[in-house]
Amino acid sequence: MTPAEQPAPPADPRPSPVLLVFLIVPLLGLGIALLMILGEPTRPAGPALPPEMQAQSALLLNYAAPDFELPLLTGGTVRLADYRGQILFLNFWQTTCEPCVRELPALAEFAAEYAGQEAAVLAINFEETAPLVQAFFDQNALPALPVALDATAIVRRSYGVVAIPRTFVVDGEGIIRHMKIGEITREELEGYVQQVRQAAGG
Repeated sequence: MTPAEQPAPPADPRPSPVLLVFLIVPLLGLGIALLMILGEPTRPAGPALPPEMQAQSALLLNYAAPDFELPLLTGGTVRLADYRGQILFLNFWQTTCEPCVRELPALAEFAAEYAGQEAAVLAINFEETAPLVQAFFDQNALPALPVALDATAIVRRSYGVVAIPRTFVVDGEGIIRHMKIGEITREELEGYVQQVRQAAGG
């Protein structure tokens, strides 16, 4: 029998490795996507944010603001719960941050106008000492403003603050409703008050 007359070898019944790869990869991707969808937590407004998620400020929106107790620059202590029933602007800043310093007069003016009313401001200075902060206010003739001292930055970390200035808008129920990264203006402060009012049905 000549080579031309020899029968062809039987086809290999095993699937091609390349074909297997093209079949398995999409299936794996589909499985991972399904797991992500099923595992995605719901985010109802109100409950406290799990500790493992507190490192990211954006994830704090519509969750209960992390509680704290800090000394005030003027003496005594302050807690988040002290502002229950008010719209609180929680501002994180340092004396070496230029946009932080620029916004202090607007925050002070706003705080003075709304004193004892529906809105309040608490400026949280972190990783700086009381004498340094007081000297800074005195030397720059800045208006009085409620300042809390987060010397160990524990509160800053619980709010996931990295870039400053950063301001959280906390409603009367203690829920974070808005967050502003960067210098905040008087107009923006008023605008946030209106937004919180409208969301509350007022």
